[in-house]
Amino acid sequence: MVRSLADERFQENLEAAKTYYDQHWTLCAPRSATALDRPVGQWMSNLRRPGALDDHPEWETALEAADKDWNPSWPPEWQRHYAALRGLVTDEEGPANVLPGVTVHGMDIGKWLARQRKPEVWQALTDGQRERLEQLGITPLPPAPEAPVKPSTAPVSAFEEGVAALAQYKTREGRLRVPSRDDRDRRPRARSEGRRLPVEHEVKTRKAHCRQTPATGGSRTGVGWEKLTGVQQWMFEQVLGIEPAAEDEKPQPRRAQADKWAANLAAARQFFEREVHLRVPRKHVETITVGGGGGEDQEQRELRLGAWIGNQRSRAATLTPERIEQLSKIGMRWT
Repeated sequence: MVRSLADERFQENLEAAKTYYDQHWTLCAPRSATALDRPVGQWMSNLRRPGALDDHPEWETALEAADKDWNPSWPPEWQRHYAALRGLVTDEEGPANVLPGVTVHGMDIGKWLARQRKPEVWQALTDGQRERLEQLGITPLPPAPEAPVKPSTAPVSAFEEGVAALAQYKTREGRLRVPSRDDRDRRPRARSEGRRLPVEHEVKTRKAHCRQTPATGGSRTGVGWEKLTGVQQWMFEQVLGIEPAAEDEKPQPRRAQADKWAANLAAARQFFEREVHLRVPRKHVETITVGGGGGEDQEQRELRLGAWIGNQRSRAATLTPERIEQLSKIGMRWT
């Protein structure tokens, strides 16, 4: 099949757009954006005009293959911020934690994220926008309480203090899955101590290390549960609905940050030795072998090397000199 001149120009511009995507994780480029000396931003803006691709359905298919959100129903500026956030948290474990002041390509992603989580802003988002944020583990902030709860002046034990805080949290949130970094919910002040402790402390110490025995035995034992008095167990079961955790509820051990860095660095070296450069595509996955000298001790591990390289480049200012030197030796481009 002979391509027309328009098709050839489209393919050339599409290659430039893909290059832009590898660096910015989106095709919603600003109009002034360029890549491979081509005006990618203006070109994409023209294609997003209503009816621009009515005569070229194959072009639209090619654009969707490169970025399914190339033409979102919400503002392209929102999509650019979201794509930058997604790039930042791709390899993170747990809820996204990007503080105001963290910038990517000149955009303050932390400030933008804080605004999206405000209840009034969250409600104004489209279903598609909220769905994409939720896929990153982002949820809206709880609404501000109508009136502050006046702390009790009667002396209470630390245990009773924790149960009261958990009951308050469950009433407001409808659940007891307290985020491990939730610094908004605190226990009521104890008059005798004048201090506050995190809500999640009571859940972790009393539930995370407990276990439920088989139903045939009819008994309940556990590392933490068995140390509670009968009254305390009753309070957990009847007031909070908490039972000893089953074995499959116990958290899995997490790899240390140093181990994850070493594994990704090994993947980067392997890529460099094979390709003789470190221009890793954003979506590239590198498979490495970790473990002992051979046999059953070895494990094949797939690492999102492209995303990791992009994240280190974005966070260059926070890396230690040693880590910067390690990456520079294998061809890391910092700009």
